Amino acid sequence: MARNGKTDTVKTNWYVDLVMALLFLIVLAPTFTGLPLHEWLGVAGGAVIIVHLLLHWQWIVTTTKRFFGQVNALARLNYVINSLLLVTLIVVILSGLMISETVLKFFGLTASGSSAWRGIHSTSTSAILVLFGVHVAMHWKWVTHAVVQYVFTPLRQPNS
Repeated sequence: MARNGKTDTVKTNWYVDLVMALLFLIVLAPTFTGLPLHEWLGVAGGAVIIVHLLLHWQWIVTTTKRFFGQVNALARLNYVINSLLLVTLIVVILSGLMISETVLKFFGLTASGSSAWRGIHSTSTSAILVLFGVHVAMHWKWVTHAVVQYVFTPLRQPNS
């Protein structure tokens, strides 16, 4: 396939989304990573989310402007799910910082650590699992196409 702007954009989206999904899955297991790595990977995940949003900024702006007008139902649902996912991610990250034992200490700050923040963190994490599942399901065709194009196809091609 000839390289062009669209191909490069899709490929960039694929790699950013892959890193984001892997970070998400790893961060979900703090007993596997340990708390310090869990916290730092959460911060890194927040940075990758910002990159993801910037890559999709034109879609966000266009869909926001047309949300109550000429947008099909699937795009509107996608927008709502994505908005809920973003708000919930912000809550997870902020509540995670409020109970942080490593990241804030690194910056010379002290976290609240209250059980209320722990409850908010736990509940919003559960909500993210559901929203992330719906998000991936809504984009499953794109995910499978990208896996074939950027993983399986290169593996089948002999080295040149």
